[in-house]
Amino acid sequence: MRQVIVGSSMRLTAKVAGRWVYLYRAIDQFGQVIDVLVCQKRDLAATR
Repeated sequence: MRQVIVGSSMRLTAKVAGRWVYLYRAIDQFGQVIDVLVCQKRDLAATR
């Protein structure tokens, strides 16, 4: 699993059911995860 922190969101790549996917997590000011999006393709426009 690899992770990249970008502002108030975090992007992870992980294997789910044998396939690599991108996990986007929205994080609040206290470090709590408030939303998660799983995509097969890296789609920055879909995360907004």
